[in-house]
Amino acid sequence: MSRIHAGFVQIWMIIRAGDRAIWILLSLILALGVWPGFMIWAIKHSVNQLANGDRNASLAYIGIIAGAGTVAILLNVVQPYFLRRVKDHVYHNLSTRLFDNVNRRTENDMLLAATRNRISSTSESVSSIYHGGLDGLSALLQVIVTGFSLTWILLEVAWWAPILILGGTALNVFLMKKAAVSESTFLQDISEISRLEGTFLDMLTTFKSAKEMRVYGIAGWIKGKWRTEENRIARLSMKQTIRAGCYRLMGQLGSGVVTSVVLLVGLWKLWRGTLNPGEVAALLIGGLHLEQLLSMVLTQGKHWLGRKMFLAELMEQPQDQQAKTEADMSIHNEELAISSHALSVRQLMFSYDGNRNVLNNITFDIPRGAKVAIVGANGSGKSTLMLMLAGLLKPDHGSVESEAVGGYCLQDYGRYKLSVAENVYLGDITRKDHTEGITEALQLTNAHFVDKLPQGKQTELWPEVGGSDLSEGQWQRLALARSMFRAIYRVGSVVIMDEPTSKLDPSNELSILESITNRLQGYTVLFVVHRLVGCVFADTVLMLDQGEIRDYGTHEQLLETCEPYQAMWKASSSFMEAPKEEGEGGVA
Repeated sequence: MSRIHAGFVQIWMIIRAGDRAIWILLSLILALGVWPGFMIWAIKHSVNQLANGDRNASLAYIGIIAGAGTVAILLNVVQPYFLRRVKDHVYHNLSTRLFDNVNRRTENDMLLAATRNRISSTSESVSSIYHGGLDGLSALLQVIVTGFSLTWILLEVAWWAPILILGGTALNVFLMKKAAVSESTFLQDISEISRLEGTFLDMLTTFKSAKEMRVYGIAGWIKGKWRTEENRIARLSMKQTIRAGCYRLMGQLGSGVVTSVVLLVGLWKLWRGTLNPGEVAALLIGGLHLEQLLSMVLTQGKHWLGRKMFLAELMEQPQDQQAKTEADMSIHNEELAISSHALSVRQLMFSYDGNRNVLNNITFDIPRGAKVAIVGANGSGKSTLMLMLAGLLKPDHGSVESEAVGGYCLQDYGRYKLSVAENVYLGDITRKDHTEGITEALQLTNAHFVDKLPQGKQTELWPEVGGSDLSEGQWQRLALARSMFRAIYRVGSVVIMDEPTSKLDPSNELSILESITNRLQGYTVLFVVHRLVGCVFADTVLMLDQGEIRDYGTHEQLLETCEPYQAMWKASSSFMEAPKEEGEGGVA
């Protein structure tokens, strides 16, 4: 019962998403569905009148058939227009719900493969509804109406005929449903294999991957991996095709035999004189038409007879969850307002796999207006901690209470195929017309390369359509400018930067960090740096080691007391001196 209820809920959701146009479409479906039954009724009376010698009455019924047929043709011409309008409304509304659903998901949720698979399946279902699914549903509803009208006519002729035909149809539907369920389960089971095969195919055909494959000469190896997955899918698909084909063959044979028996019995009764010619004509035409409905269902309504639609993700009500989140944030902000801390972390623990803790018992407070550098070796948990502080990840244990985050520069920043200005003001689209803010954000990140682009800030960063592309360092400066554009309009907020200068040369790194820290006076700034030279701009340095706080203090204190920090500083300092040595040697 729960599956039936869920199915009706999904259909009702789709109907509501179709807006007012769907009611016109449903009216057309009703009229076109009734038409075959009406036509057979008129044929029965026309043949009977002709058999009785009343040609005028027979011609009158034929005229009725012609007039109603003309109307049906006109309705068939109009129906695709309203079907397309409904499809556009449904696709827009369901996609919007899906976008909102994904936006509400926490980073913890998105780490789970099950969540990602559900969202991916939902997205594919929404797309399939638009690309053929609603056509199938429309055809299926019309077939149901036609089936009822034909059954009513056949019951008047021979009560046993529709029962036998529908019995054979039910058997066919049952076996076809088994085939469809088998196919749906099969597609779900191989979804991961299909995505893996698609990933290898993408690596073999995209320019970005092709560069590295040429350097390392691994195209053949990747091709072998793709071929392995492609062969697995082909082998499994062949077995599934044979299994589903057997179901379909048995169903069609059963339905065909039952329909043949009904037609033969009708002819025998005509020979015996127990049925008149009009009733036999109705039985022959109506019986064949009713049997053919099944093939229509299977060809046009296959998305709704057995193929599962994954729309459960869209049934959640976002209002309650959003209100709860806002209430929790309000409580946290009120608690933080009482203290002098912008950030307060208590006994923080987190694991990606549930086995090994990436962060373990992290506890610290950060005063308002402090500049804090977070350092540590690769894999020490720096980026995970920053995600926690920004609220993108939720801890397994402990708590993170933070004032509003005004800017966040991600380590895996976005490269949007938009103009330079749009890439910057995406940080705060409510202020997209503040050109002075865009200019200031670009200046803070030393993004002087923008002035040399063909259209300056309006240059489209989309080389595939004739625009420009940027280097990794230029993209990173643009991402940092996006964060700064957001932060400068949120005075005194928390600003989080996860290795914002990792792709820049040391001199540019120091220059940018200096200009940003000077501009963000009064802000609480946390930044991860890979090269410790950036720590000179921090009031405090927090050093992580294997998910735990190894030391915490000023840059000068750690240089005196923390050996790992001393070693990292020595490596960073020597790296800074390397360009000078090259210059002294005359290298241009």
